[in-house]
Amino acid sequence: MPFYKILVVAGLIVAIGLCAAGFAGNPTAAPAAYYSIHVASFQDLRNANAFVNSLQGQGKVVFWKGAQVAKKGYFYRIFTGRYATYAAAEKVWRQMDAQGLVSYKGIFSFDDLLPQAKPSRDSGRRPAQTAAEIQQKKSMRPGRFVDNGDGTVTDRQSGLMWIQNGWHRDFFAATTWEEAITSCEQFQTAGYGDWTLPTRAQWQSLLDDTIQAPAIAEPNPFKNVIIHMPYWAKDGPLRLLSRRYTTLLYAGTINHQQKDEMAFIWPVRVVR
Repeated sequence: MPFYKILVVAGLIVAIGLCAAGFAGNPTAAPAAYYSIHVASFQDLRNANAFVNSLQGQGKVVFWKGAQVAKKGYFYRIFTGRYATYAAAEKVWRQMDAQGLVSYKGIFSFDDLLPQAKPSRDSGRRPAQTAAEIQQKKSMRPGRFVDNGDGTVTDRQSGLMWIQNGWHRDFFAATTWEEAITSCEQFQTAGYGDWTLPTRAQWQSLLDDTIQAPAIAEPNPFKNVIIHMPYWAKDGPLRLLSRRYTTLLYAGTINHQQKDEMAFIWPVRVVR
């Protein structure tokens, strides 16, 4: 498939998966599932990704919504953050405004994007825990994730090193599984060249089924995590050779899809 079509398909899939409830300039409007900050719009997804990488952790969650603008063409609207209240989103917007990262006050309300994931034989998810159990789990794992200061994060619990940016400039487009394998083999950063796609087990080591959007164990230093489209895993169901596992980080579900379909890339390596 031509490269430009890959970008268009990726954008359209996300556009279908997102449903904006409208501009939230009025904080007294009907309650929304959450609020997010509109930071920019681009016609070229490469430029959109470069901008996202410049946000420097303003929000863990990032997504784009594709829109056809009359007489102007197709645009990617970039949103960052997932805030329970308008006031919380506005506080972050003011910080970004002071840094010159936004040019107007664009705080949008969104409905819930995906339904609650139900545990299944494929999901590897456990029953939800109480607030006390969640807090106890967090307190037992101080310093689990180490920000190495070079764009990588080491998970002391699993012995894995992850790329810190979930939407890295080297992996800005959804790809097929074969392309994802090749991209990881050629990837070099922080002095390492042995990056690969995570296995299903490695993905599961990162997930926390008591958290959503993203369903990654906290506290962690990851940023720009894509939650509306899946990430590839290296392995797949033994009896389905044409399929590979994927992880959707909205709720931490493990699924599988055809190798020639689209998903994103988040490289990992084993710490020697």
